[in-house]
Amino acid sequence: MKWEGLACADVPGEEIAGIIGAVPKRWGRMDLASRVALVAVGRLLRRESLLGPDGRVTGRIGLVAATGHGCLAVDLAFCRTVEEGRASPMLFGYTLANIPLAEAASHYGLTGPVYAVYGGADAARDQAALWLGCEGGAGTMIYGELDVPPGGAIKAEFEVIR
Repeated sequence: MKWEGLACADVPGEEIAGIIGAVPKRWGRMDLASRVALVAVGRLLRRESLLGPDGRVTGRIGLVAATGHGCLAVDLAFCRTVEEGRASPMLFGYTLANIPLAEAASHYGLTGPVYAVYGGADAARDQAALWLGCEGGAGTMIYGELDVPPGGAIKAEFEVIR
């Protein structure tokens, strides 16, 4: 999938809408990482038959994603607006590495632990495994990598662990 195409589309195309279901009202304001997270997590949830008829998950599912760059691309864009004397609240809301995961969790109704870790897929898998079956954890965890480096190749790969 060409992730870059998501950045330009204020209204998702038919393919993307088919994956994410209802388009969030915030879609046009979302940063690229959040849009990619919604699509990548949605694709996995559909593939694994984890979505109910309402487009939300059934059961307690969590999400852990590893990143190498976090929200650096948005941080840099926000800094540019500050330098220009027009600090953008639309960008500021996406200056935390876990925001894209929170967008996906909110959209699909994930109620398990949701957070970002710095590192690779192994780090995310290890963290996800810690939550399986523990008190306050989840019976199913999604883990993987979500990285949107400034000017670099986007990586969005997720798996399910039960």
